[in-house]
Amino acid sequence: MHDYVENDDFKRDIEATFLRNMGYGVSENHKVKLHLNRRDDVIYRKLLESFSFCGADGLTKQEKESSVYQNYAFFYNQMKGLEEGQIASIRAALDRIVIVDLDVEGEDPQEIFESLNSTGLDLTDVDLLRNYLLMSLDYENQLRLYNEYWYKIEENVNPRNMVRFFIDYLIYVKRSDAIMIRGRRAHINEGNLYTAFKNYSMLDHR
Repeated sequence: MHDYVENDDFKRDIEATFLRNMGYGVSENHKVKLHLNRRDDVIYRKLLESFSFCGADGLTKQEKESSVYQNYAFFYNQMKGLEEGQIASIRAALDRIVIVDLDVEGEDPQEIFESLNSTGLDLTDVDLLRNYLLMSLDYENQLRLYNEYWYKIEENVNPRNMVRFFIDYLIYVKRSDAIMIRGRRAHINEGNLYTAFKNYSMLDHR
């Protein structure tokens, strides 16, 4: 909406409400309201700096294949053919969105994260694995391990291949592709990777 509509007042409203913290004394790390994972954040900030659909020409071919850019392009194209008043109605609807902040003190945050799957959200086994491995740690260690290990694995194998990577890794360390699920023998695959990984990690491998 910001990049499509030419009305400067509308642009300032979108920027101040959703995109940037505009006050004085805001540190550089907090000027952008939304922070994504390391790879997506680079693309998102490039889009913010360009503030025009044509500015996306500065992205690499690989960056344009990312979900961040593909989603941006999709919604930008949905604006085409709409009048400014119609777009303003969409903007007004955003004010009716309710954000729920959950206090998980005394609860297992990983169990809550896993339960999101039952709400119909499409959490991949890789999402669940990343949080299973990192969520129990303090923020600084989460950030360090993500940057030093997880991000580098993604860079080497490509995010689209992460499920296959972990399946191969688990079969390698187990020396087997077999897994017992609810008393029945199965082969490790995309559908049971998270369960297989949790079961393996709970064993004593010393």
